[in-house]
Amino acid sequence: MIYRTFLRLSIFALAAFIFGFLTEQNPGLLVNSSWMRSWLAAPTFLAAPPLQADNLAFKVGERLTYRISWSNFVEAGTAELTVGSGSPAVANSYRFQLKAISTPAISRLYSFKDEFVSLFDGGLSAPTRFEKNFVEKKRELRETVIFDQFNHSATFANGKSEDYKISIDAGTQDPLSALYTVRSLVLKPGFQVVLPVLDGGKNFQLEIKVTGSDLISTGLGNFSSHRVEVRLRRDGIPLTDKNMTIWFTNDTRKVPVLASISLPFGAALVELTSQSN
Repeated sequence: MIYRTFLRLSIFALAAFIFGFLTEQNPGLLVNSSWMRSWLAAPTFLAAPPLQADNLAFKVGERLTYRISWSNFVEAGTAELTVGSGSPAVANSYRFQLKAISTPAISRLYSFKDEFVSLFDGGLSAPTRFEKNFVEKKRELRETVIFDQFNHSATFANGKSEDYKISIDAGTQDPLSALYTVRSLVLKPGFQVVLPVLDGGKNFQLEIKVTGSDLISTGLGNFSSHRVEVRLRRDGIPLTDKNMTIWFTNDTRKVPVLASISLPFGAALVELTSQSN
């Protein structure tokens, strides 16, 4: 159970936000979220701006590779984030993909092979389709979500039961597109925002707060970075007491270079090991 929780949390940190482990531990959760709702006493409302192709933090061909480890000494797996072209029928659209796989050593205890794909409409600053495919030990899961951002609904399918439609707020993200949406925002200390996110057929509130700036040292060198605290809530109540921090480079690309989650049994770390444009 410890290895399973750790690995799911690590992948969650990397995709910024892949939190299927929360829906598994809290079945039936439904969040009545609203687009960019503030969670502090002094409200900060911000609509995600449409993404302009000539002024993006990312571009087609970007590839980011990460090492997933536990407390800096147990390497559990590797992961890769890529940006590809979206639908040829939709201008300014993208295909985001996350792949994560366990190392041979950790696979003897807990193997995983996960893939997440998000088709993203830059004009809407929101996804149109999300696919989740993962194998963890003997468990397999395949899910597809079709977003209808105009009619504020999403159709959920897992191949095991009948498809069903659920209501969503305008601009609802999937767990993977949320990462790239954050990268499109103007990050600076004090900035805070809430994103509505859909995962596992349920709505969540993803709270983002830039708490400061740090110089982060990795195997790739030193990075001037914004420190971003991430929390999940429902109706203003935190879903977990785990502390998650993600560092984004303080430049136009806002690359996530490091993610850390404090756990009772150690710290899950996700560190950038290579990048290309």
